[in-house]
Amino acid sequence: MTLYLHIGVSKTGTSSIQEFLHINRAALPRHGFLVPATLVSRNHRNLAIYALDDDVIDNPKIAAQLTTPAAIAAFRMAFGDALIAESRTWPPGAHVVISAEQMTHLTRPTEFARLKGLLDELGHAVRIVVYVRRQDLHFTSAYSQGIKGGLDIDLIPPAADVAEDGPDHGRFHSRDYARFLAPWAATFGTPYVILRVFERGQMQGGDVITDFAQAIGLPMGGDLLRPQYQNLSLDLRTIAYLRGMTAHFPRFIDGKRNKRRVRLIALLEQVSDGPPPRLEPEVARAFLAGFTEGNQTVAREFLGRADGRLFHDPVADSPGIAPGLDAEQAVQITLRLCGALPFAGRDHAATFRQALAACDDPADLSAILGVAARVLRPLL
Repeated sequence: MTLYLHIGVSKTGTSSIQEFLHINRAALPRHGFLVPATLVSRNHRNLAIYALDDDVIDNPKIAAQLTTPAAIAAFRMAFGDALIAESRTWPPGAHVVISAEQMTHLTRPTEFARLKGLLDELGHAVRIVVYVRRQDLHFTSAYSQGIKGGLDIDLIPPAADVAEDGPDHGRFHSRDYARFLAPWAATFGTPYVILRVFERGQMQGGDVITDFAQAIGLPMGGDLLRPQYQNLSLDLRTIAYLRGMTAHFPRFIDGKRNKRRVRLIALLEQVSDGPPPRLEPEVARAFLAGFTEGNQTVAREFLGRADGRLFHDPVADSPGIAPGLDAEQAVQITLRLCGALPFAGRDHAATFRQALAACDDPADLSAILGVAARVLRPLL
C-alpha cells in the first residue's frame, strides 16, 4: 500500500489534478485508489496546516481562523486523530492520494518531522509527487496568481537566491528546486520523490492529468472523469483590472475570504482571452541563469540525467509584454463581466453605462473602476 502525497509546486496544473481527484472520489476505489474522507475539500491544505509550526501564520491558517497556539493545537489534535482513525478503515491494498501545494510552505525540520510522524501512523509507504516548471514561466504564471491573492506587485523577477515577499512566499525559495527538494529527500528518501517536469513534451500524453495518473500507477479511462483545467491564469488586461479592483474587493474581510472577490476572479477567468504576461527574452534568460546549477543537480539526482538537463524548451525570442489597462479597456472588461453575470431580468450592462454617464470623470481609470465596483458588488 502506497500513500502518494502530491505537493505541487504551484502553477503546475495542481488545481486541475485536485479537481480530477475530487470528481472521481467515488470511482477511484474501483481502481484501487482513494482520497481520504477526512480531507473534505479539493485542496487538502489541512495537512499542511497540521504540519506547519504554530508561529507560521500563512493564508490557509488565516482563512481557517487558526491564528493562535490554542486554536492550532486543538485543530491539530482533532485532524490527526480523525485521519488516523479513518486509515484503520481503508481497504487492504488500497493506495491513498493526497494533494496540497501548501506543503511547499514547510521548511523547518520540526515541520517535516511532524508531517512524517503523522504519515507513519497511517501505515503506508510514502511517495512524494512533485512537478517543477521552468522558473521564468513559473514566475509569470505566479504573478497572475499573486494579483488574484491581493498582492500589489510588478512583473519584475526577484533575484534567484532571494526568497519572495508575501504571506505565502517569504519562508522558502520557491523556484530554487534543489534547495526546495533537499528536505523532502532527506525526510522521505531521494528514490521516493517522484519528480515530474511540467513541460508538454515531457509529460505523458502532453497532459498533466494523464501524466499524474501515470506517475501514481492509476490506469486512465473507464469510468474516470477528466475535468476542465482549473485556476487559469489571467491575461494582461484582466490582471491589471483585478489589481485595480483590489481596493474595492480585498482578499479578506474580517479575517474571512471575500466571496465577492472569489466570484469576480471566476468571472475574469471566463472573459480572459488575451495573451498572458511574458518577460523580455534577455530578462528571462538572466533569471534562469541563477538557477542553472540547482536545475542540473535536480536533473541528475532525481531524474538520473547525466547531462543535467532539466527543462527542454528554450526561452522564446518573442518580445516581453507586461500587464496594462486604459480607461476604454476597463469599460469593455466591465461590460463583458456584466454579460457573463446571470441576467435575472436586468440589463447589467445598461446599469453600468448609466452609472458611468453620471460619473464626474467617465474617462478616468480609477473612476471607472469605482463605478464598476459599485455596480458589480451587489451582483457578485
